[in-house]
Amino acid sequence: MELPKLKILGVSVSYVTSGFLLGLFFVLGAWSIEFIMNDVSFSLHSFVTIHNNPILFIVDASPVVLAYISYLLSKIIGKKEQVLNETIRQQQEEVSQLSAFLMEIGNGNFTVEPNEQVRKSALGVVLIKMKEQLKENQKKENNIRWEEKGKDVVSKILRRYTEFDILAYEVVKALCEYLKIEQGAFYIYDAEEEIIRNYGVYAYNRKKHLHQEFKIGYGLIGQAAYEKDTVYRTEIPEDYATFTSGLIRDKKPASILIEPLLYMRH
Repeated sequence: MELPKLKILGVSVSYVTSGFLLGLFFVLGAWSIEFIMNDVSFSLHSFVTIHNNPILFIVDASPVVLAYISYLLSKIIGKKEQVLNETIRQQQEEVSQLSAFLMEIGNGNFTVEPNEQVRKSALGVVLIKMKEQLKENQKKENNIRWEEKGKDVVSKILRRYTEFDILAYEVVKALCEYLKIEQGAFYIYDAEEEIIRNYGVYAYNRKKHLHQEFKIGYGLIGQAAYEKDTVYRTEIPEDYATFTSGLIRDKKPASILIEPLLYMRH
């Protein structure tokens, strides 16, 4: 804030000097007129003589009066200039903050948090809404790309393998690795025996050879098949069977997702 103070001081000196010189001009002009009108030459005696006119005393004071008035005007102007400079500084700071925030958004950083100055700005509110919209759009696009990539992984397996047992295992293995889950199993419903039978198990990065069968409506697997709807549980029953690992014995999973796949023959 030192620069505005020096500027105000400079304005004050300039105004005071101008006022004083203007008043001095009036004084000299009035004296000259009085000397001419009284037809006297300049001397100390004549100087005292012309001051018989009381108006000259008022004129003599004009340099000081005008200098003081100029000083007061300079203070008023200086304060207004200081307020204007502060307003400009705040606006420049706001523009700088908005520009930095917008640059982060432009670089794809949708996690950047706006500061208080940006939140209070009308333009900042618009930019925040824009950021949230772009963030949501990016999330949707990432989900779409993630889904498409997963479909491509499974499609390659379906084209590569023809034997059903191998195909079932490779599919569940690929899904476990892609979804980053520890255990997975593939079940097929045998319509003749009315049994849901396990065909492929993948747990803890290795193939498992297990034989599991469920009837429709029994257990979580049978429930999903009966309802033909997704089952997602985070509260795992105590008697739920796990795919035992050599390192992790009978550790229950944190959550279970069962997705029924319906194939309709035409």
